[in-house]
Amino acid sequence: MVVTFGTSSLSRIWVRRIGMIGGMSWESSAIYYWMIDELIRARMGGHHSTETVMYSVEFACVRHPHF
Repeated sequence: MVVTFGTSSLSRIWVRRIGMIGGMSWESSAIYYWMIDELIRARMGGHHSTETVMYSVEFACVRHPHF
């Protein structure tokens, strides 16, 4: 997939897969995922979306490390 960010040849970026570390809650992770896919759809049109791998942490383990 090629994403173009302008008209110069330097503005073309090959996108294969995006790796994301999720937010501290599922709500923020969902927003990150939505924002990235909206950006790709706006720039590429149609049914384009990103191939995404997301890792989310268990917030309770971060908030209370003794669990």
